[in-house]
Amino acid sequence: MNVDSTVTAEVAAGRLWDVVVVGAGPAGCMTARELARAGCAVLLLEAKTFPRPKVCGGCINHRTVELLNQRGLGSLVPESGAVALHEFRIQLPYWAPRYRLPGGWSLTRARFDSLLVRSAIASGVSYLDEATGKLDDASEADWRTVRFERAGSSFAVRARIVVCAEGLSRSSMRHDPEFDVHISNDAFVGAGVVVDATAVPKLLKEQAPAGTVTMAVGTGGYVGVAQAELGQFSLGAAIRPAVVKREGSLGAAVVRLLRDSGLAGFPELAELAWHGTPLLKSNPSQRSGSRVFLVGDAAGYVEPFTGEGMAWAIEGGLSLAPIARAGASRWSDDLQRQWNDVYHRRIRRSQWICRGFLQALHRPGLGRITAAVFKRFPKAADRIIATINQPARSAGNGLHE
Repeated sequence: MNVDSTVTAEVAAGRLWDVVVVGAGPAGCMTARELARAGCAVLLLEAKTFPRPKVCGGCINHRTVELLNQRGLGSLVPESGAVALHEFRIQLPYWAPRYRLPGGWSLTRARFDSLLVRSAIASGVSYLDEATGKLDDASEADWRTVRFERAGSSFAVRARIVVCAEGLSRSSMRHDPEFDVHISNDAFVGAGVVVDATAVPKLLKEQAPAGTVTMAVGTGGYVGVAQAELGQFSLGAAIRPAVVKREGSLGAAVVRLLRDSGLAGFPELAELAWHGTPLLKSNPSQRSGSRVFLVGDAAGYVEPFTGEGMAWAIEGGLSLAPIARAGASRWSDDLQRQWNDVYHRRIRRSQWICRGFLQALHRPGLGRITAAVFKRFPKAADRIIATINQPARSAGNGLHE
């Protein structure tokens, strides 16, 4: 699904915007859309062209569905050909439990992100693709400057508020010591690919049928598998760098993880063009600065396992919008504290639940203990999954809570 720019680089650089959002993923799109609907002049910059691939399992969980419903976007996903989800499966060599999901969808990120960008444009957002933005070090009294490259030319655009939402790359502020990024010692790398169903082995299709999310856990990482729209399979993996180095490539490492977990062999994956990420589990030293806010993966990353990442991104964007709107009207340093408080209350709690669950599975000894506990008390795992998929309350009034 192609999405065309709605503004030229020259026009974008020729005015003062209320908000410039860098990155057109779920967090950036929802922030931009909410601000435009509230009457702000918003410019959305994206480094790529749509549709573009992203490293993701493509799961849109129940929490995300509720957030979209709250903003009048409830039909966006089901009408796109997405596959309804109802079950979460974990595949380890010694344990293969199944858990009911309260609802959700499987949709490739290329499709989902394109739909969100179109929705943002329809709400009044000005969109410019193939524009790589970088936050200027200098902070003026009434605006910040983002310098961007497009088609070999350099431009500078001014905004009362800048939102950095470009994900783990954090390219717009990576150079800025104000947002020094800490990477965990046990960080993984991400890998993703979309495969046509005709290329998937029959046994793997049976082990990961339509309507399920299957997480295959091996030594040194995991692979999420889900059937998506148009007869496609989305595979998203988190792998220890040492495993990738040992196996020789991202694809070969995924083949090894699938085999270690007990799922069907799929050696052809090693030859596919996998997309990788920077190291996962990274956090900036702060999530805001003078007239600048970070949201989505740029604000901090924790590995999800049933679509929590997109829920965090969208809820973060919806929660940030009223704070950014207030900053565009009249800046106050207190808005930085408010964003930090809202972020911790709405996002970090769910992230810590995911982190604890996945750390248990990644460590063989602890994983066996966790398996034993969940076998004896099966409702414990059900409770964890229900908690992170629970319907979201309205995320649009973070400024006033």
